[in-house]
Amino acid sequence: MLTIRSAYHLAMEHRRKVLSSRFGESSTTRQGDLMIKLIWKQNIPTKIKHFMWKACKDILPTKSNLLKRKVQVPPQCEVCGNGDETTVHALKDCSWAATVWHFSLLGLRVDNSSSGDLRAWLSELHSKVREDKMAIAMTIM
Repeated sequence: MLTIRSAYHLAMEHRRKVLSSRFGESSTTRQGDLMIKLIWKQNIPTKIKHFMWKACKDILPTKSNLLKRKVQVPPQCEVCGNGDETTVHALKDCSWAATVWHFSLLGLRVDNSSSGDLRAWLSELHSKVREDKMAIAMTIM
């Protein structure tokens, strides 16, 4: 049965295929799409899903993002003082965040991760931990 909703989804899928064939689809885009799908299928509160979605899209109000929006703030992380406050720094690279990860239920050593992109790091994390542990990881963030 054809409905407005199904017609819309069909049109959007067609548009996506046309654009990806015209401009090519990078592995980063596919990886990002997979991470977004992974986030939304987790059995975690919606507010955590929204936070993770914003983190993956790099639209959290970090100092780095505020500076991009012409808000005058010092870029330095106030927690550790060892780098600019970006999404990746706040959730993974900050010494405080690394300590939280290490002493969490997952016991992760995030300083061993070389990924500077949050979606790539989440993909790496997803390959290291069981599916049920991803919900815990997202809640820790």
